[in-house]
Amino acid sequence: MAGSNVFILLACFILLGFSSMEVSLAARNLQQVTIPPIPPIPPIPPLPPILPPLPGFPIPPLPRLPIPPLPNLTPSLPPLPRVPVPIPPLPNPTPILPPLPSVPIPPLPPILP
Repeated sequence: MAGSNVFILLACFILLGFSSMEVSLAARNLQQVTIPPIPPIPPIPPLPPILPPLPGFPIPPLPRLPIPPLPNLTPSLPPLPRVPVPIPPLPNPTPILPPLPSVPIPPLPPILP
């Protein structure tokens, strides 16, 4: 015989199934409801300035200073001597297969007598 825990668990699963059906029906009903028209937001009036405008002062031109050249940070290296290296030949990508043997095919017998 099954214990009482099995019946409680079965009742919970049945209640969970009914509640999920209720939630899906409520969601379907919410999708079919139209939203009432919302009036547009009225425009906000412009705010008065908090600070008074700054007086215009003439800005003097910046002095043009000569920019010194950047030092060469990479040391000059002597050229490397050239060593002749033989280049191996490239391998042939297509394999060489032996020719297929030719098999003689006998003629077909006549169909009509």
